[in-house]
Amino acid sequence: MGRKEPAVSAAEYIPSAAQVSSSFPRSARLLKHAAFDRVYREGRRVFSADLTVFVRRRQADESVTGPRIGFTVGRALGNAVTRNRIKRRMRAAVRFQMGSLQGPLDIVVNPKKTALTTGFTLLRQQLERALAQVQRPDFSFSPPPRNGLPGNPAHSAGRKGGKTHRSDGP
Repeated sequence: MGRKEPAVSAAEYIPSAAQVSSSFPRSARLLKHAAFDRVYREGRRVFSADLTVFVRRRQADESVTGPRIGFTVGRALGNAVTRNRIKRRMRAAVRFQMGSLQGPLDIVVNPKKTALTTGFTLLRQQLERALAQVQRPDFSFSPPPRNGLPGNPAHSAGRKGGKTHRSDGP
């Protein structure tokens, strides 16, 4: 008798290599810690229900061409087996999008814990929407001002610790 394939739920479905049209070569991966830090520091964030995408446009003087993608899955999301399963699902979802990405971009995908139980199709759609937003011509790659930095209205107004100081006396 033939082997019976185990039942796979929609949440655990990952397409086989034959079903995925494009590959995810090493040159398209973000691998160095410094590169991840640069994306977090200088890039923009795009949010969805099950993941956050950090994006940074690389300078022309950097030697690498084309988009590079990296993944961060923290220990808070589970043990090593769980984190690796999330990364496999994210890599599979990215493979579908690699052909549509253009330009010198560094992208870090940071899934949330719900990414493990979300259906693969929905996860793929969320990633597709986030990356489509990044590819729009009106997308600004400059990061928003952070607390305590010039350009932040709360900082430039002289407010300290969220309290307003008034002088009612003479």
